[in-house]
Amino acid sequence: MKSILGLRGAINFGARERDPLVDQTLSFVAGIAARPADFAAPLDPPAAEPPRRVDSDFMMSERADHHRRVLEFRARQQKIRQGREEYYKAVWQKTRVTLGNAIEGSTL
Repeated sequence: MKSILGLRGAINFGARERDPLVDQTLSFVAGIAARPADFAAPLDPPAAEPPRRVDSDFMMSERADHHRRVLEFRARQQKIRQGREEYYKAVWQKTRVTLGNAIEGSTL
């Protein structure tokens, strides 16, 4: 098992490895800053796309589709709730019958 101290050297650069990298980076930055102004000028911006026209019929159809999906989801949720309630009532009735305290004509 390697010790933590042995791993520290692998994770962090020592000053011997770090200092040449810092010097190289500083010289690179100095070289970029020393370039003539024509090289430093920004490139021409890309041509902007013309604004898209929003098709109102498309938007209306998307809205209608979204509304339809929401209504279907609500109907599905209601069906699941009803099924869960019916199952609960059936299990509850069976339990009461099994325990011998069922009430005549009661659904609960």
